[in-house]
Amino acid sequence: MNDWCAERTRDQAIAELEQTRVPCGPVYNLDEALNDPQVSASKIIGRMKFSGSGKPVPIANTPLHLSASPSELRRSAPALGEHTAEVLSELGFSSEEIESFRKMKVI
Repeated sequence: MNDWCAERTRDQAIAELEQTRVPCGPVYNLDEALNDPQVSASKIIGRMKFSGSGKPVPIANTPLHLSASPSELRRSAPALGEHTAEVLSELGFSSEEIESFRKMKVI
């Protein structure tokens, strides 16, 4: 099969396989996958702004979309240290202690 595929372009191989009713499909590179109409229709890839990115970037969405409990991308992954103060506060550290950790370069 490797030799057979090596002698054809991807589109030629798919056309020949489809003609003989062999189930097949293309293997996409990243750009092709992100721009595929079926990928867009399935909403499996969303776009979201991340800190440091000038424009929204593609991100995998929740694979299940249920009518009674719809899913959506709510926020991006946190940046390094973004929630450190919040987490330490929830663990009982005061804002003064957290600030002293910062000054000591512990966090």
